[in-house]
Amino acid sequence: MALKSGAILLQAPTGSGKTLMLGRALEALRGVLPRPIVWFWFAPYAGLVTQTRDALVEQCSSLRIRNICTDREPSGSRDGDLFIQT
Repeated sequence: MALKSGAILLQAPTGSGKTLMLGRALEALRGVLPRPIVWFWFAPYAGLVTQTRDALVEQCSSLRIRNICTDREPSGSRDGDLFIQT
């Protein structure tokens, strides 16, 4: 699915470690893909966005989490930047 559409959907039970698994995968992919990538992580609720952001800051500290409202200048983007939104 990712190669054909550029999207990945991860579905698993609550508490199974989805955030950590995907966060570590994004960390591992930075700098190894053929071109720079900016990631968009969508969650259905604002509270889940906050929970995800907090978990990634704590557990995947090499990710550069960006803010879609303030980090809008393309020249400021780097490979592996991550936007987490609803």
